[in-house]
Amino acid sequence: MFWLGEIAKGVGYGLAIGVLSFGPSFFTLIHTGMQGGRGAGLRLALGIFLSEFTVAAACYFGLADLFTLPWVQVVFSGVATAAIAYLGLRGWFTRYPEFARKFNEPVSTSTNVFKGYVLNLFNPFVLVLWVSLMGAITVGTDYVVYPRLAIAVQMASILLTLFSLDLGKVYLSDFLGRKLNLRLSFFINRYFGLLMVALGVYFAVQFVRVLWPLLKTL
Repeated sequence: MFWLGEIAKGVGYGLAIGVLSFGPSFFTLIHTGMQGGRGAGLRLALGIFLSEFTVAAACYFGLADLFTLPWVQVVFSGVATAAIAYLGLRGWFTRYPEFARKFNEPVSTSTNVFKGYVLNLFNPFVLVLWVSLMGAITVGTDYVVYPRLAIAVQMASILLTLFSLDLGKVYLSDFLGRKLNLRLSFFINRYFGLLMVALGVYFAVQFVRVLWPLLKTL
C-alpha cells in the first residue's frame, strides 16, 4: 500500500504537469502528429521522453545544483531561444508548394527521435521543472524508511504519466490530421509556426533577464 501511495503521488504530479504544460515540445508534438502521422508523432514522443529521463536522472544523481548555476541557465536559454525561433520562422515562411512537397515525403525515424530529444532537452523550463520536482519530492519523503527508492518510484511514475499523455496527444493529432485536407493543414502549420515564434520571443526575454546581471559583474 505504501508504494501505491508513492505511485499515486507521481501520477498526480505528472497529470498536473501534462495539463498545464504548453511549451515548444507540446506544439511540435501536435504538429508532427497531424503532419507526419502516428509513426512520426510516436518517434518524437519517444525523443521527448528520453530527454525528460535524462534530466530527471541527472537530478536524481545529484546534478540538480549544477542546473541552477547562472551560466548553465544562460547557455540553455540561448540555445532554446535560437532553436525555437528557427522552427517557428521556418513554419511561418514555408510556402504552400514547398509544404505540399514535404508533406508527402517519408519522415526519417532518427530525425524525429533526435528532434524531440534536443528540442525538449534545451528547453530551460524542463531543467527548472525537474529541479523543483526533485526538491518537492525530497521534502515529501523525509519520513520514509527508504527515501531514495521512494523518490525513484515517484520520478518514474511522473515520467511514465507524461509519456502516456504525449502518446494520447499523438493519437488525437493523427486522427485530426487524417480528417483535414492539405490546404487546411498548411494554415495550421503556419499557425503553429507563429506560436513557436511567440515562444521564442518569450525565451529571448528570459535569456536577457538571466544574462544581463552576469554581464554587469564582468
